Amino acid sequence: MTAAGLGGWTRSLLGFVWLGAVGGVLRRFLLPALFERFSIFFYLALGWAGLFGIWPLSQRLPASALTLLVAGGLTYVAGLGFFFWSGLRFQTAIWHGFVAVAAAL
Repeated sequence: MTAAGLGGWTRSLLGFVWLGAVGGVLRRFLLPALFERFSIFFYLALGWAGLFGIWPLSQRLPASALTLLVAGGLTYVAGLGFFFWSGLRFQTAIWHGFVAVAAAL
């Protein structure tokens, strides 16, 4: 499907996510120390922006695909506890494990 075949809300959501992704990359390269810990909430908001399209998605995707999509989002959110638990040994590796499982879902 081309961009011309997408509805207005789809183009808006796509633009929002790409703008956020490019903004996050630019922030990381140009101002790496600015908002270091806060940026995770920004990326979390980008990930959950798909909720704005949940109704059209539910009309087009099978229930199993939607279940896996939501399970991936919830797994990522659950991993945030380890991201912020700075005193835990291997907390970064554990968090990345949650991210990998969420991406696989």
